[in-house]
Amino acid sequence: MHPTEAAWARHLIGYGASFGASPSVAQRLRWLDYLGSATAGKECGCGTCPSVELVGADGVTPSGPSCYVLEGGTRDLLVLLHVIDDRPAYLEGAPSPGLSIPEFPELGAVAT
Repeated sequence: MHPTEAAWARHLIGYGASFGASPSVAQRLRWLDYLGSATAGKECGCGTCPSVELVGADGVTPSGPSCYVLEGGTRDLLVLLHVIDDRPAYLEGAPSPGLSIPEFPELGAVAT
């Protein structure tokens, strides 16, 4: 995983707001541990966003409905971490309309 992707994933696990029920501290700690062996998988391919799948040490990217979605971002980029089957599975970056942001910015640009 690129260092900025890993930094965003760690930041969202630690501080990201959750849509719906909030994950427990134990869940967040498990997800942080999982990131230690995760790698970047398939990129979105749209060319305007930095979204990427997260692949576990077992070579699997979980699929299916998200159990948790953690939110953060900058003024120009909404960043979401989708957690599926208790594993971080997809780091999504959604640029503001009309913008192209093909890489995650440095974490210092965080707004939330």
